[in-house]
Amino acid sequence: MLDTNLYVTLIYLIAAIPYAWLGLYAWRKRPAIAVTTFAWAMLAMSVWAFGYSLEIFSSDLQTKLFIINIEYIGIISVPVFLLFFALEFTGKSHLLTLRTKLLLWIFPILVLILVWTNEFHHLMWDMETISTFQNNLNLLDVRFGFFFWAHAVYSYILVAFTNILLIIELIQRPKYRIQISLVILGMVIPMAGNLIFIAGPELIKNLDITPLLFLPIAIGLSWAITKYRLLDVLPPEHLTVLKTMKDGVIVLNSQKRISYINPIAETLLHRKEDDALGQPLVQVSEVFFEKLLPYLSGKEDRAEIMVGEGKQAKFYELTVSPLSSVGRSKGVSIPDVMIILHDITERKETEMILSRRESIMAAISLAAEQFLKESTWEYNVPAVLDTIGRAAHVSHVYVAMNYQDADGTVYSSLCYEWADPRVPSQIKNPLLQHVPLRKAGFGRWETYLSRGLPLYGKTSDFPQEEQKFLKQVGILAAAIMPIFVDTQWWGFIMFDECLNERSWTSTELEALQTTANIFGSAETRARTEQKLIRRQHTLNLLHELVGISLQSKNIKDMAQTIVERLGELIHADGCFLTLWDDVNKKTIPLAAYGALAETYSKIEVKPNERTFTESALRLGSTLVIEDTQNTIYADQSVISNFPSRSVLVLPLIAMQQKLGTILLAFNALHIFQPEEIQISEQAADLIALALEKFKAVEQAQRRADKSETLRKASMAVTEILEMDEAVDQILAQLHQVVPYDSASVQILNGDELQIIGGRGWENSKDVIGISFRIPGNNPNSVVIETGKPYHLPETWKVYDTFKSPPHDHIRSWLGVPLIVQEKIIGLLAIDSSEANHFTQESINIATEFASQVAVVLENARLFKETQTQAITDALTGIYNRRGLFQLGEFELRRAHRINRPFCAMIFDIDHFKRINDHYGHKVGDQVLQILAERCQKTSRTIDLTCRYGGEEFVILLPETNLDVAKRIAERLRQFIMNEPFPTDSGALRITISMGVSEAKENDTLHTLIERADVALYKAKETGRNRVMFD
Repeated sequence: MLDTNLYVTLIYLIAAIPYAWLGLYAWRKRPAIAVTTFAWAMLAMSVWAFGYSLEIFSSDLQTKLFIINIEYIGIISVPVFLLFFALEFTGKSHLLTLRTKLLLWIFPILVLILVWTNEFHHLMWDMETISTFQNNLNLLDVRFGFFFWAHAVYSYILVAFTNILLIIELIQRPKYRIQISLVILGMVIPMAGNLIFIAGPELIKNLDITPLLFLPIAIGLSWAITKYRLLDVLPPEHLTVLKTMKDGVIVLNSQKRISYINPIAETLLHRKEDDALGQPLVQVSEVFFEKLLPYLSGKEDRAEIMVGEGKQAKFYELTVSPLSSVGRSKGVSIPDVMIILHDITERKETEMILSRRESIMAAISLAAEQFLKESTWEYNVPAVLDTIGRAAHVSHVYVAMNYQDADGTVYSSLCYEWADPRVPSQIKNPLLQHVPLRKAGFGRWETYLSRGLPLYGKTSDFPQEEQKFLKQVGILAAAIMPIFVDTQWWGFIMFDECLNERSWTSTELEALQTTANIFGSAETRARTEQKLIRRQHTLNLLHELVGISLQSKNIKDMAQTIVERLGELIHADGCFLTLWDDVNKKTIPLAAYGALAETYSKIEVKPNERTFTESALRLGSTLVIEDTQNTIYADQSVISNFPSRSVLVLPLIAMQQKLGTILLAFNALHIFQPEEIQISEQAADLIALALEKFKAVEQAQRRADKSETLRKASMAVTEILEMDEAVDQILAQLHQVVPYDSASVQILNGDELQIIGGRGWENSKDVIGISFRIPGNNPNSVVIETGKPYHLPETWKVYDTFKSPPHDHIRSWLGVPLIVQEKIIGLLAIDSSEANHFTQESINIATEFASQVAVVLENARLFKETQTQAITDALTGIYNRRGLFQLGEFELRRAHRINRPFCAMIFDIDHFKRINDHYGHKVGDQVLQILAERCQKTSRTIDLTCRYGGEEFVILLPETNLDVAKRIAERLRQFIMNEPFPTDSGALRITISMGVSEAKENDTLHTLIERADVALYKAKETGRNRVMFD
């Protein structure tokens, strides 16, 4: 008997062990979903099986009844915990409120209480006995009561509902069919055995086979847990959320096996969920496992990882979250974790693009700085291309420049290149030199780039004819940006990729276009500097032309010098000066520069042949002829005498006289720039004045031949260009041919005639400066109004003025107009104390003489005017910088030579810009004019006052040492400060800052002024309105 009881007990005990293991294993999985309820259900089954094994093992009735009390703890708990497990497992845990749980537990607890108190009421069972089965197996035999059957029905209902939930889940989640099926079998089979025990025949009377049936199912569940990760299956409510996530989700258990992957993760791992569940991550994707392993320590973690290489690389934002609180601190295991992979590849690419753009813009900034350092920007191009090429991560950077041939075909030629060390250089590739764009199949490039539109893309995206060329040089992708200089398409800069195909982003293209703009700006700056240099050369030429016209002794020499200077300035192949005979309507070749310099004067034009000179003078404007083979301004018979293809014809017209033309010729087609035309026209105006001057002198010379006396007088006078000396010589020579008592030269100034010189007076100072109103009651007005000589043989009979002092001694008076180019500039008046003193011959001689006198006076006036303009500031009327250095150098050298003191002071108006900004430039100009006047008034005759530039003035003080100069400067400063300046905006008070220096032995005027300027800056730095000295 003992052997049979022990044998059966061991069988039931063995059935309890797997459920106990399942319960404890599930308990360790807390707080994962449904594992707690699953653990309690398994432990309850274990208590049931273990209790029943003890019941069989015991031999007396009381012990058996006592063990039933323990056994029922598991019996009442199993159905409830199984229902809780099913609700949580199927995602319906929200139904398990505290109220629901209490309701479900009320009846099982009541049953447990009834079991424990059954001996008092026998509601659960009665008639307890021990029945002996064959082989002496002692089993408890009872008669079941009402509440036993009630509890059985209640338990079957709970189990049935549990199975229904799981079956529905099995249908909805076929991926987990094995796991869910084993759970269902684990509940159905034991409950079926229990049903047989309480309702039908048994194999052994009173033997409950329910716990016994736990054994195979426990083994199956153990296999499901280890093989199919039964407890790692996620509930539907979580799966719904994870499936709809746009990020990849991977759930790993503590052994780094996959418990779940959502559809995005399936794509990342290239494995279906059915194939991946339960598998180690390292076997599913070794690449992801290596990247994720450093973050699988069981702690929450965040990081960015890169998977793959090159263009296949993907960037992910990694979030690792533990799913269990049981961790290494207890020495058990690392928690399960959920891994979320958020694809940030696009963001990373954007960051890289922005980073690349910042690198390019930094390179561009450096390029602009380098270009600004050098006037010849081409010198810095290699270094600039290297910087930009590396920043843009390209294979080559090319700079190509355009040019046109005679037919207008546009060519592009590679002139600069940077190449990545990994690719070959193309700078010497003949395919990239002198490429006719349209003929080479790049007409699209010419069209787009000339309109300021970029071209970019992969080579495979370009038209077939362009692809062929690009593939020849190994280009896989290219971006071409136009370079414009002064609104003209100058060329282009090209970036290519030869190692991998590349898509150009808008951010990159914007940066690359900025690079092209920098090159265009550099070339524009270089051209501007060249324009400034040429402008300076032009000014020098214009000044030189003035000097030539004043110094040349004959028109031929003057003309030859002019054409040489002007031709060199414009870089023309030829320059021709042609005179015009307006009487005979024919050209007179005078001087030439270039290939025809020796033969030009021998060219003859047949009558009635049309010439450029005739056309330009007839129209009275400049002719711009870019193609002489297609022009209406000259006959081809005339043009054929010259190798010129493009010509600029400049008319020479002065005082409404058509004097001739200047022709600037180019042997090749030439597009005349506005700057060239402007410079040439300015030069032509001066040349016309010079020619007019020479023609006037020649005419005067011809008239002088009519009279030997007049010739001698005229020759003597024409050599004198100073006004005062010229007037004195004129009157002296006139006295020799026409005797007179007194004479005067009167110049017309507005509506007055003013005596500027005379002879025959006791005190000339009393006479010089006398003015006569025009018109007025005087004979002078008649001369001016009629433009003819006026003779008064008996003055007092016509004008009462001659009846009383100081004119009563004048009995005869002759006035002859001074006319230059049909313009009356004044008159020559002579008088005598004798009536009828002057004869008709005297009138004729005086008239001829006056004509020469007028020319000489005009020349003297022009000379003085030219000299004055050259060294005088137009606004203030004092010397300009040029005048200062011309006169000042002479005075300084004199001071050094005779060892005398010499000082310079420089000053400017404090805060002058505020005056201009507040009151306007007109008031500012008035301030400068008044300041100049005050400086002159307070200066000595020997001092030189100059407007040095802007609001800066310089005063040179000969015969003055530093102490005296300081006192002079201080007196001037106080005078300026204390006396308001009357302007259109009212009286203004200004102050000046002054610097004073005394000349040293080795000083030049330049270094002397520089030292004074240093002192001026000291005055400004120490507060302005003060005098400092060096």
